Amino acid sequence: MGYQPSSFCGLPLNWKLVNDSFTVPERITLFRKHPSLFTADTERSQVVTSQWRAKLGRDETAFLEDRLGDLGIDESELPFVVVGGAETPLRSP
Repeated sequence: MGYQPSSFCGLPLNWKLVNDSFTVPERITLFRKHPSLFTADTERSQVVTSQWRAKLGRDETAFLEDRLGDLGIDESELPFVVVGGAETPLRSP
């Protein structure tokens, strides 16, 4: 992705903080452009999937399919774009 500065305005950059600040739609856009920067976080993906399936008032499968459809991804891509825990699936530059 080109030159990645180690500081901004003289302050060191915390790339984990930068990576974790992306929204899921922003991460999906970046994943589509640069999939090699991402590693799967299957554990976090399972947590997110369980949370989405537990939403009230919806059939579990239908809600998950609707949510993934809204995001424009399928379930196999979810581990690459979720964030959580001690690690982030987006590799530091």
